[in-house]
Amino acid sequence: MGFWRKNTPSVLLFLFLPLFHQILTSLHKFTHKSFFYQDCLHDLVAILKRKKLRKEKRAKEKRSWKLKERSGEKELKLV
Repeated sequence: MGFWRKNTPSVLLFLFLPLFHQILTSLHKFTHKSFFYQDCLHDLVAILKRKKLRKEKRAKEKRSWKLKERSGEKELKLV
């Protein structure tokens, strides 16, 4: 009885060590994947913002060109 009372923590640790290892590795993999997906999402958002800004810039240039054309100024602006 004295053996189990003295060595219970180490015996339990030895028995449950594979389970703890599995939990820690799965947590590590999950956090690594979530950081990877977070980086991909950040890149995707940046790409979409650039695309939206380009689209707005083109629309603004088109509007200004149409206004110039209506007012009689037919200047083509090279960018």
